[in-house]
Amino acid sequence: MKLFLISPVASCAEQVGQRIQSKFPEHHLALDDRQRLVWIVAAPDQSTPASVSKGLGIGNGSEDSFFGLVVQIHDYFGFDNKSLWQQLEVWLHDRG
Repeated sequence: MKLFLISPVASCAEQVGQRIQSKFPEHHLALDDRQRLVWIVAAPDQSTPASVSKGLGIGNGSEDSFFGLVVQIHDYFGFDNKSLWQQLEVWLHDRG
């Protein structure tokens, strides 16, 4: 699986969050202890930032699209909750 960080703008954060939970029911984490809510999702290996964005309705240029940023996570490092690192490792090694 591939990891993606999703950061919706505040005006559509709730709607994007609902779509994330619907499209990635077993493969999402809300990092809600930050200043702004961001999400990490694990998507199938063939996924790209563009395909994840499109699936969530982010930035497709239409009037009803949401705004935000989708970034593929290639490497990561930091000091955070141990369960976060453990979950990321599980998803990275999942071939789903």
